[in-house]
Amino acid sequence: MNTTHIQTLSDLQAIDLPAQAAQALALTLSLAQINSGSSHIAGVIAVQQQLQARLEALGLDCHLQKTAEPQAAPVLLAQLNPTAKQRLLLVGHADTVFPADSPFQSITQLDELRLRGPGLADMKGGLAVMLAALENALPHFQQQAMGVDVLINGDEETGSLHSRPLIEHYARQACAALVYEPVMSSGALAGARAASANISYHFTGLAAHAGREFHAGRNAVNAAAQLAFAVDAIWRQYDDVTLNNAALHGGDTFNTVPAEAVLRINGRSRDQQQLEQALQAVEHAAQAIAAERAVQVQRQGGIHRPAKMSSSRQQYLEQCITQIGAQQGLNLQFQDTNGVCDGNIIAHVGTPVVDTMGVRGGLIHTHDEFLEVDSIAERIALNTAVYHHFNTHTLQEVSLSC
Repeated sequence: MNTTHIQTLSDLQAIDLPAQAAQALALTLSLAQINSGSSHIAGVIAVQQQLQARLEALGLDCHLQKTAEPQAAPVLLAQLNPTAKQRLLLVGHADTVFPADSPFQSITQLDELRLRGPGLADMKGGLAVMLAALENALPHFQQQAMGVDVLINGDEETGSLHSRPLIEHYARQACAALVYEPVMSSGALAGARAASANISYHFTGLAAHAGREFHAGRNAVNAAAQLAFAVDAIWRQYDDVTLNNAALHGGDTFNTVPAEAVLRINGRSRDQQQLEQALQAVEHAAQAIAAERAVQVQRQGGIHRPAKMSSSRQQYLEQCITQIGAQQGLNLQFQDTNGVCDGNIIAHVGTPVVDTMGVRGGLIHTHDEFLEVDSIAERIALNTAVYHHFNTHTLQEVSLSC
């Protein structure tokens, strides 16, 4: 394994790419060298500003749009032909799951075809692919007066809680949307997606000295732990629900009965009704435990990603992209998944969306995340062909109906 840190194309060994793919890879490397963990707002903005400069150079009108939360990352909005009625929405995210203090900060070459690094696949490679394909298709969009909206948010990895209203607004105006998440580990594109919920239970008990007044205390950690075991039992009662006890925080010192504890839970299901029922069971359990242990409990959060379900418009868009891929020798297939992304939000407002138009790679969200370099040229070609199809067929034809 080559452990030399990769910063520029000249650092790579035995990789030969077409010129445009090489430029896209250079941009990917540049973006990945910027830490843009969701909580590192300065890094997120730095990535957005680099993309903004590229989009403005292509002639798009760009600005950073603030959300309703002043402390949150802005959303980069770029538009072509903003008054055109026929609109295509392109969506990506600048943030990663790796915080500013993560040890995973550098890029290394694993072999001739793979690079390892933070955000290479999810989704800085996808952003570079989108820009390259957009550059290819730009003259056709201008000739046809096709409207394009590009949204790059900075809170996707934490649920797009602040950017969601903007995504919904522009999705409602579009006849079709593409999102630049990486393909799935199987190589398939994502079809239906699960609903996802992030919920926190905050228990408040009573602190006491663990030796002198142990029995006077009310242990919040015990209450949270009891709920964690209840959660693990609840999801097993359903056919298509997962409930993950993601984190339990509480206590401070060995000799104090802890008065505070927080349990964080992620729930997912492609059957949103089942997920809602399971979450209601968790709520009943939390209240019963709080009453039994004489502690207080507060709940925050809920379903933040609605289920992405199939529809006739969705199926038609998927068939179009499958056929375009076949013309390029690609055997594109769609596979349902419990993963979630901004495609959930777009589909929820009724706009057909294919949300895995980015690169091939794997082990995303881990310190072994990698990018398959040869997929850059492949995905630029695919996206360029898809954009061309949108120009030679109205978006109403592609999505059946606006």
